[in-house]
Amino acid sequence: MEHLLVCLDPKKIPKTSFSMSLQGAFACLMAWVLIRAMGINRFVKLLKAMKKRATGSLSSNDVDMAWRAVHRSPGTQFARFACLEFSSAAALLLLAKRKPITWCLGAQLQPFRSHCWLEYRSSPFREPQDTASLHKIIEI
Repeated sequence: MEHLLVCLDPKKIPKTSFSMSLQGAFACLMAWVLIRAMGINRFVKLLKAMKKRATGSLSSNDVDMAWRAVHRSPGTQFARFACLEFSSAAALLLLAKRKPITWCLGAQLQPFRSHCWLEYRSSPFREPQDTASLHKIIEI
C-alpha cells in the first residue's frame, strides 16, 4: 500500500464503516481530553503502557483504517485538532485493539517546526516525505 499524504479535507478521505467511524470519533474525543487533562508527559506514559500490552499483529490496512477513522471524525470540527490530536487518536485506537503502532513526536530547529505522526514499519504513515528528516524527540 502506498503511504501518501492525503488532503485533510474529510470529504476527500475514503469513508470507513459505521463501526470504525464511531471508534474514530471516540478515539478523537479521548485523545483531546486525555492530552489536556493529563499533560503530554503522563499521556506519553499511558501510550507506553498500552504499547507494552500490544501483542497483536499490525497491517497497513489496520493503520489506514484507524487513520481514516480519526481524520473523518465529525468531532474534530468542534475543537482544535492538529497532528498531535490526530496521531494520538489513531494510536489510541490501534493500541486499544492491542495493535503495536509507533507514535512519534519530532522537531527541527531552523526554521522551527514540530510534528507528531504514526510510523508503520519504520516509515511515517501518510506524511510528507520531509517528516522523516525531523529529529525524533519521543518515539513510542
